[in-house]
Amino acid sequence: MRSLVCLTLMTLALATCPPTHRANAGGPDVILGELVGARVYAQSNGIAALTVGTTSCNAGDSVLNWLKLPDNKHPVISMNMYRLLDGRMTQIGQSWVKHGFVALQQNVCGFGCQANPSGSGLGVGCSDPYGANTNQGPDLGSRRLINPTTGFYDGQKAAQELSAFQPSPSGIDHGLQVSESDLAVTGARYFVEGQYVAADDSAAGNGDNNVSHLEVRVTRNVDGKFSIENVDPGNHPTRRELPAIRAWPYAEFSRVSGASDDGTVIVASNVIRLSRTTYRYEYAIYNMNSERGIRSFSIPIGNVAVSNIGFSAVRSHGDATLSNDPWVSLTSDGRIGWSTQAFSENEGANAIRWGTSYNFWFEAPAAPAEADAELTYFKPGTGPSKVQAKVKFPRV
Repeated sequence: MRSLVCLTLMTLALATCPPTHRANAGGPDVILGELVGARVYAQSNGIAALTVGTTSCNAGDSVLNWLKLPDNKHPVISMNMYRLLDGRMTQIGQSWVKHGFVALQQNVCGFGCQANPSGSGLGVGCSDPYGANTNQGPDLGSRRLINPTTGFYDGQKAAQELSAFQPSPSGIDHGLQVSESDLAVTGARYFVEGQYVAADDSAAGNGDNNVSHLEVRVTRNVDGKFSIENVDPGNHPTRRELPAIRAWPYAEFSRVSGASDDGTVIVASNVIRLSRTTYRYEYAIYNMNSERGIRSFSIPIGNVAVSNIGFSAVRSHGDATLSNDPWVSLTSDGRIGWSTQAFSENEGANAIRWGTSYNFWFEAPAAPAEADAELTYFKPGTGPSKVQAKVKFPRV
């Protein structure tokens, strides 16, 4: 695990942390050891489809299951892209999930591989690579089938879904889709992110260290094609066990876990001084692995007059049952809030599902202080329906 010092630095600026050392966690413990070979492989109607290679490492003390579909005892892999621009860290793309099918027994993380020769599991200390070509659409499955907290999914249903997919003329289906207008923007920084979800990893209590990110440089060529390269071309540039939201300079982070049987949500807040008397308040809610998801977010503002209220959400694609409708904002009773439909109203409402981050912002003529924001879960479940997170807010 990373040191607390490194995590503290991340709240102030983008820290250059060393690769994670093996923690010898109890049970199987999959981490994303390396992100490699990010590239755009298809473009269609203003959308670019990206892919990136992912190398997993087993940092635990037991073999990690790795059986192919229709068996559900294997990890699934998702990919995301973020952009940092003008002080705002925004998720600009997401993929469907890659289903693992066989585990090689390498030693990329340097943990000392105790190989599992059958390939039906990732040996203790071993690593397994999936190249960028393997992690691209359309042969990726739906995220919606996966419970990110437990790692469970219906293997038969996932196999049937994959067998029904056909390559599309566009070639972008199910890949890490990003609007071309969001790429190669002057002054922007870009990050690719990967996440592993596995049932035996989750059952061992090791599900919160499965996300890693890598900073990349994106350029557009004269022919309209995009090129992607690592910002840090040295050895092991991947920031292991840290989601991309943690690369947001000067942001402060609050972890939310509303119930023992649900996953983790991270709330980030950042304040930018625009003038002597005006501040921009920035928030991002990142759902790492909560199955219940988030449907509303509100902050106390007292009698402070706010302006330039905004919202952005990464676009869902390939599933017509999922809405992309923007959240509605409302200012009343001394609070500002945003919300989407409740689960009882629309199971496909635009909630913050696992592996996604939504942004909220406003401007106010008041300096920051600390307060409790309120979040409402989307799906019903055990534990509270609402939880709180420490954030910056305009002091009354």
